[in-house]
Amino acid sequence: MMKNYQLEIYEPHALDSWVYFESDSPFAAINKGDILAAANFPGALMTDRYRITSVEHIIWEKAGVGIRHKICVYTEKLEDTDYDKERRINY
Repeated sequence: MMKNYQLEIYEPHALDSWVYFESDSPFAAINKGDILAAANFPGALMTDRYRITSVEHIIWEKAGVGIRHKICVYTEKLEDTDYDKERRINY
């Protein structure tokens, strides 16, 4: 049975989700510009980092179940030098 909260993360330029999570509780806030460490995602390397380029919220009501909320997160890959630059700016 589908849970009330879903999170889909998309690789750069992908049409299908890269990873998908479900939860009974809402996910923490995810914002454009956040950096995502993708070490455990399929095909990603331990050092791969992605910047979130946009976040889409899909909310609907299902009879007998209640309100559902799906978050779709779109990304761009950061090169190592971009990631190092981001860390210097934010610390």
